[in-house]
Amino acid sequence: MYRFVPAALIAAALGGCGQRPLPQQVVDRDPVLLYNALSNAVGEIQSKVSANKDEMARARVPVQFSSDKVDGKMIHVRIAAAGMVREMTVWIEPGPNPGQTLLKAQVPSDAPTSNGTDLFSRVKSTIAADGALVDEVLRNNDPTS
Repeated sequence: MYRFVPAALIAAALGGCGQRPLPQQVVDRDPVLLYNALSNAVGEIQSKVSANKDEMARARVPVQFSSDKVDGKMIHVRIAAAGMVREMTVWIEPGPNPGQTLLKAQVPSDAPTSNGTDLFSRVKSTIAADGALVDEVLRNNDPTS
């Protein structure tokens, strides 16, 4: 079975020398509140997947979802289905002014843009799309079909 690389190694690998700079955006929201909102959204998906582990594995298109977090600083999500894998890593840092966050993210190049095209919108859309995929699999999971 595939073992996940610890979050610190992922961050080091993506932030290493010679890498392109990560896309970033200043968000007018406190870093703690922003991290908690994103973490809670990812946690809801993870809880749903964990609670329905057998159904997710037996679905017509089995889905695996995982997440790693460094409290207050980083969230990494991975979803695999139909032979495709999508990953996203988000880093949260204090922004230039109080009440602002510097959001850095490694977002899939084909990330959904239903909430807009800025980085924060792409992060939110990617999490929403992961949740929608899990919901769709659970809705359509009928072992008698």
